Amino acid sequence: MTLNKHRTGLVLQSTTTAFQKNRLEAEHKAATAQLQAAEQQFMELEEKKRRLLENCKNLMREAKQACNLAPNQEFPEEYLHAFQTLPKTVDEIDALLNEKKSRASCFTGLSASVVDDYNKGTEEIEQMTLELQEKKKKLDDFRQNISQVKEKWLNPLRHLVDQINDKFSSFFHSMQCAGEVDLHTENEEEYDKYGIRIRVKFRSSTQLHELTPHHQSGGEKSVSTMLYLMALQELNRCPFRVVDEINQGMDPVNERRVFDVVVETACKESTSQYFFITPKVSS
Repeated sequence: MTLNKHRTGLVLQSTTTAFQKNRLEAEHKAATAQLQAAEQQFMELEEKKRRLLENCKNLMREAKQACNLAPNQEFPEEYLHAFQTLPKTVDEIDALLNEKKSRASCFTGLSASVVDDYNKGTEEIEQMTLELQEKKKKLDDFRQNISQVKEKWLNPLRHLVDQINDKFSSFFHSMQCAGEVDLHTENEEEYDKYGIRIRVKFRSSTQLHELTPHHQSGGEKSVSTMLYLMALQELNRCPFRVVDEINQGMDPVNERRVFDVVVETACKESTSQYFFITPKVSS
C-alpha cells in the first residue's frame, strides 16, 4: 500500500516535470524566434542607418559645393544660422520650395544682362563704400592736422591782438572815449577772411561802431588810426621813433587829444625816444 502511494507520487511528479519541460521548451522556442526577428530587424535598421548616413554625406558634399566651400571646410556661422531657420520636415521644405518656385516664376522675361548689371552695380557699391570709408578717414586725419596747425598760429595771433586791444582801449579810455580791437571772421574755416576789426565811439550816448570810411568823421578816423599805430608800436621795441605830422586832417580838439596821448607815452620810463615833426600844435 505504501509502495503504491509512493509510486503514484513519482508518476505525478514525472508528469508535472514533463509538462514544465514542454512549457519551457515552447517558451525557449518562442523567445528564440523573437530573438531572431529582433536580430533581423536590427540588421535592417543598421542597413537603413548606413544608407541614410551615406545619403547625408552625399548631401553634405553637394551643400558645400553649392556654397563654394572646400570638402574639409566648415560651414560659416551665417550658413548655419540660415539652415537652422529652415523648416524641420520634408513636407514643410517642399512647401517652402514650391512657394519660392512660384515667386521665381513671376519674374518672366528677366534677361541675364539684368542680373549681370545688378551684380556689377552691387560690386561697384561695395567698392565705392570702401573708398568712401577710406576718404572719410583721410578727411578726419586732415581735419586733425589742420586743427593742430590752426592752434599753433591762431592762439598766438589772438594773444597778440589782445595785447594790441589792451593798449588801444587804454589810449581811448585816457581820452574819455572807447575803442576795441579784435580778430574777426565770419567763418573760422575761411582763413583768408580773417582780419582786424576796429570799433570806436567818441560820444557816451552812442554804441561802439566799426571804423569805416563812411561812419566816422575825418578827424575821428585820423585819431583812431593814429592810436592804433601807437598800440602797434607799443609791442615793437626800437631805440627811437619819428612821428611826422600826426595832426594832419585833425580838428583842434582831436589834435590836442592825440598829442597828449603821444606825450604821455613818450614820457614813460623805458620807452623809445620820440621825435615829433609838425608845423604846429594847438595850445
